[in-house]
Amino acid sequence: MSIVKHYRHKKIKVMTYEKFKSKYLIKNFTDKWGNPKHTRYIKKYFYTFRNQLREEFGPKLDLLYCSVPSCQFHNDYIFDGKPIIMELEHKNRITNDSRPENLESLCCLHHQQTIGYKNRKTSIADYHKSLIELQK
Repeated sequence: MSIVKHYRHKKIKVMTYEKFKSKYLIKNFTDKWGNPKHTRYIKKYFYTFRNQLREEFGPKLDLLYCSVPSCQFHNDYIFDGKPIIMELEHKNRITNDSRPENLESLCCLHHQQTIGYKNRKTSIADYHKSLIELQK
């Protein structure tokens, strides 16, 4: 059930947690024309419903912290006095699959280490090796 707020004589529908889950945390997230839509466009709702997501799915969807336990940003999101913005990692590399089991919160350092980062098809080690080879 959506809550309606009145703002300057306009009715504005407010997103509820249940509506967010049923509309956006789905396998085939699309826009109104049926085109695949990246989860980044709904990232604000992950902050809006942070407490509910954490309670239901655990810390992997908590966008204030990196979900990697050994990460320096696992318990703190401040670096050099400034906040670090976490990124949503799609484990199966399908960016419109926004099911909770396919998503996890990663800091930019851990996210760039994943194979699908920026459509990279190789591991970061192989990619780095190829960059070094260019110098020879």
